[in-house]
Amino acid sequence: MKTQAKDMTKGHPGRLLLQFALPLMLGNIFQQTYTMVDTAVVGQLVGVHALAALGSVDWFNWMSLGICSGLSQGFSIMIAQQFGAKEYEKMKKTVGASLILAVLSAIVVTVVFLLSAAPVLRLMGTREEILGDALLYVYIMFSGILIVMIYNWMSSVLRAIGDSTTPLIAMGVASSSNVVLDLLFVAVFHWGIAGAAFATVIAQYVSGVGITIYVLHSCKDLLPGKEELC
Repeated sequence: MKTQAKDMTKGHPGRLLLQFALPLMLGNIFQQTYTMVDTAVVGQLVGVHALAALGSVDWFNWMSLGICSGLSQGFSIMIAQQFGAKEYEKMKKTVGASLILAVLSAIVVTVVFLLSAAPVLRLMGTREEILGDALLYVYIMFSGILIVMIYNWMSSVLRAIGDSTTPLIAMGVASSSNVVLDLLFVAVFHWGIAGAAFATVIAQYVSGVGITIYVLHSCKDLLPGKEELC
């Protein structure tokens, strides 16, 4: 299985940047569909109170995604530098250390968000009639922070070696899965706002597992001539 890893120091700079940036922009669009689909399905099939509950925690969800994405991109800076300098042994250690930091960070973020969700929502004046649904949604969503972190970490590592296409494919599959699961859990199973949350978490799990399997199967192709790093 061939990877999309690319040496960004060779070739026309403008063409390289365009080829690298387009998948990133498309990935951001796919990322937006999670909330859009949840909002549309919940608003149409569950009701006004559920939609209000979803809206009250939207910023909470984006904050967790932002933290995972920001930390992962920070971890990838040294990996990209070492890949470009062909310092593969250092890169191997950096990848391992960044994975440990990513997992630990995800655990800390999960605990903090779960403990602070109720007090913060009450502090913001969330109405009692929607507080229960709001908390149910965020508790389910926050249970998947580790999955989100692993996906973002793996995507950042791939982008650090010039592959921005594989993360886009994984995100596209996840977004499509989210649409199907949203309709299944909410429209067919009638799980309400919990169904929308479960659909998103499962879709994120699909993208995380998919990109992990891809990397494991193509690891030796990532660094030609450096198979021992796999």
